[in-house]
Amino acid sequence: MRKYCLLLLFTLLSIVSYAQHMTFMGIPINGNIDTFTAKLKGKGLKISKMNSSIGAGLRAFCGKYYGGYREPILVAYSPKSKTVFSVMVVFDGEFYYEDLKGNLSKKYIISSDGEDGAIYETDFGKVALIRPTDEGNVMLIFTDAANNEKADEERTSDL
Repeated sequence: MRKYCLLLLFTLLSIVSYAQHMTFMGIPINGNIDTFTAKLKGKGLKISKMNSSIGAGLRAFCGKYYGGYREPILVAYSPKSKTVFSVMVVFDGEFYYEDLKGNLSKKYIISSDGEDGAIYETDFGKVALIRPTDEGNVMLIFTDAANNEKADEERTSDL
């Protein structure tokens, strides 16, 4: 009987951990782009006018993020399944890098820190903090592992 209880507990824990995803603004990076859009709108973000100039697989938003700063936010999704797999925030100013790095280190464990930036790995995906570009932009990218893998499979199925 004890074996069966342990087996049931292990199975339930596996199902719960499998169903979890990276989050952005408290929203799981999961589901289709329309559902994710509705959730971001619920957080006060608006669809950006730049959407008319970007292709399928990306949706741009604007609104307050990280202490109220108005930064562009790009959501990547698979054009085939419409499944969201990544969110990128572009900060206009290199001074954000060290501040973001310090705060990310409080929440996530850093797995690599190089001249291009820092990577934080979690059980459900990665957070990448990219050092300032030539234009002075700092990029913060949240990627869900399961949905990124699904998007990769969809892309490579065309090859």
